Amino acid sequence: MSKTIELSAQKRDILGKKVAQLRTEGLAVGNIFSKGKMSLPIQVDYEVMRKVVEQAGFNHPINIKVEDDNHLVLIKTIDRDPKTNRYHHIGFHEVRKDQKVEASVPVELTGTSPAVLAGNIILTLDGTLLVSASPLDLPDHLEVNAELLVNPDDNIQAKDIKLPENVELVDDLDKALFKVEVPRSQVEEVEETSEADAVAETMEASGGQKDDSSSDAE
Repeated sequence: MSKTIELSAQKRDILGKKVAQLRTEGLAVGNIFSKGKMSLPIQVDYEVMRKVVEQAGFNHPINIKVEDDNHLVLIKTIDRDPKTNRYHHIGFHEVRKDQKVEASVPVELTGTSPAVLAGNIILTLDGTLLVSASPLDLPDHLEVNAELLVNPDDNIQAKDIKLPENVELVDDLDKALFKVEVPRSQVEEVEETSEADAVAETMEASGGQKDDSSSDAE
């Protein structure tokens, strides 16, 4: 069960283009969106917000206290400044403890892959899995054993991931997450070797025909 991250925020009265001034003052801005209600604009010290966002990701519940009200939320959107990459705006979606929500959870490989020991590489095709659970049951991450990856083209799919109790898979069972691939350098080496062998065989065959012709002439 996930423990909520606590965040204290102030209600934001400044809206629109004037919000830029808040950012220059070292504040991060965002909105709490609740079904059937007007969104609640908030502001928080930028460094405090940054740490919370990095810790929570998109699948860890946050309890935001605004004045005397508490809001259980998940981060839904993160907008960044294209020039500075700083958080431009954070969108929070208010949730309920007793209702399931969908969230993308990171998937991590554990252990050592025999394919890697053999000189291959593992590609991450999609490092997240979409699941459904109550906010407090959402896992911070999921794990899968890399020992499943043995030979080139082996892959790990969503159905290979063991989910915690009370967590359901939303993604397609056949969704591929990780795949074994032969390094390009090895592929090129094999191609060059095959090409050299083909040339040698051609030359050998050509040389044999010349010898036969000379023999016939004699």
